Amino acid sequence: MTLCELVLRAIRGAREPRPAVGPLASEDHARLLGVTRREYTLGAEVLAECLVALGCKFQPDAGEIACGP
Repeated sequence: MTLCELVLRAIRGAREPRPAVGPLASEDHARLLGVTRREYTLGAEVLAECLVALGCKFQPDAGEIACGP
């Protein structure tokens, strides 16, 4: 089952072996990567890098992020 299929089935109320999770983007997650609140909120490139890094680390279901080259 793909990530998108899992999310769609969960939205439709189907029973799944695990809950579907989504990406969580916040200043707290930036801190996990050693980025300051100011850098995260004012730097679009920094924010994007954080989102990709966190997506690769936590692999959320609701939104696929390419990890690696």
